[in-house]
This record gives sequence, structure tokens and C-alpha cells, in this order.
Amino acid sequence: MTLKLSANAPRWATEYQNCWYYKNGHGEQWVATILKDRLVISGQDIGWKEIALSGEQALMEKKRLEAFIQNPDQTNNELIGVIGQTRSEIAATASDNETLFIEELEHTINAISAKFPLFNLIINEGERLWLLSIISAALPRLNVND
Repeated sequence: MTLKLSANAPRWATEYQNCWYYKNGHGEQWVATILKDRLVISGQDIGWKEIALSGEQALMEKKRLEAFIQNPDQTNNELIGVIGQTRSEIAATASDNETLFIEELEHTINAISAKFPLFNLIINEGERLWLLSIISAALPRLNVND
């Protein structure tokens, strides 16, 4: 099967046969593959930026996506709570120094993104289900037991 991907798609998506593909209702394309010991995901919606997940990160994202699908309101509230708590802790230590506060908040967001590389993606339900299915299929190939 030959994929007809939009311009600037990753080279691996057009050269490799072993690739997962998804096209949402808006025509935005997503691709994923395993390169070495990483699950690599890219999408037109994110400017074909490549996001590489280790086995551990893929497992954490699978658990996060499953929790979100099972109870989206609770999952969102928990994430908002964690960010709010972190923000309060930072605000308490930053006192009046707004620059320090912003730097600490950025550091926290980067730490969350390091643990959950797909956290910042704005994705619809179909994309979320596709990501969950490819992560589930990729975990055994990444030698990760869930």
C-alpha cells in the first residue's frame, strides 16, 4: 500500500512499509512506526513534528489515554489539580518574582511533557483511540509488558 501523504511528511512514513496510518474527519493525517527502540508518531496537525516515545513513555501514555477514555472529566480534573497544586507551590516559593514563577512553571510543564510526550497534543476522540491502539500494538514490540 502506498500512502499519499501531504507535503513535509517524515521520510520514514513514505519509505517504510511497516507504518500505522490514520486520517481524521478533517483530512489531517497521522503516521506511526517503530524505529529502533522507539515508537515514533507524527501528524499533519502538528506540522509533521516527530514525537519519539520510549517503551516506558509509551506505557505511561497508554495508561493516561485509557484513563481519559474511561472518565474524561475526572482525568481532566486530576490534571488541572496537579497543575494547580504545582502552580501554588511555585507561587509560594517565587513570592513577587514573576520571572522566576514563569521559569518554574515552564520547568514543570517540561517535566510533565517529558513523562507524557503526547500530553500537549490537542486531539479528538478518533485520534485518541488511534493512538491508544497503536501504542497497545507497539508495546510488545518495544519489549514492554503492561
